[in-house]
Amino acid sequence: MRDIGQRLIRPNIAILFMAVLLLLPADLLWSAESPEGDREQGHRLFEEKRCIQCHVPPGKPKEIGPPLATLQRRQGLLELAGRLWNHAPAMQLQFAERGKAWPTLSRKEMADLAAFLLARPGADPPGSVARGQVLLLKKGCLKCHRFFGEGAGVGPDLSRSTVYNSPLDWATGVWDHAPKMRAKAEQLGTEYPRFEADEMVDLVTFLKTSADRNKGTR
Repeated sequence: MRDIGQRLIRPNIAILFMAVLLLLPADLLWSAESPEGDREQGHRLFEEKRCIQCHVPPGKPKEIGPPLATLQRRQGLLELAGRLWNHAPAMQLQFAERGKAWPTLSRKEMADLAAFLLARPGADPPGSVARGQVLLLKKGCLKCHRFFGEGAGVGPDLSRSTVYNSPLDWATGVWDHAPKMRAKAEQLGTEYPRFEADEMVDLVTFLKTSADRNKGTR
């Protein structure tokens, strides 16, 4: 009788477990590391920084930028950084047309915004050092930046950066740097680089690996 009872209980436990999973919010089932920020704070920040004026929530007609549902998806922090970088010129133009200054974001605010947009640390795929090295040249990074003695000295020296170990710090820096990069690109007559798929992941992987190797040889 005990064996029969156990066989009856086990399927019921499995069914109960599956029912609980189905009731949980989808983002809680994501296996990536927990976000550093607060999702509710990120929601409020999305409105306070006027992002909501261009990126409308579901159920409202599209205004200017991609709807919120397009932005709010499971992604890594470096993927989010790449998307922010790509859209910076268009966003900057909209702010300028409305007479608004580029909104600044602190590290904490970026963490909250990332949590709201479902971007989490550890969710980016492994990067390729080889592809990252190609991208450093292909995207024209050395037209403004120096890297171990090579390139121009217009922008920050990429070989001296300390943000490669933190995707959150990188994303925060990208948000701050992108408008300046766009203006400098126009001044120099060069094309503003854009990143596709996992290219931002590959670039940061190469920069971090090179910086780590350099530290080991000192």
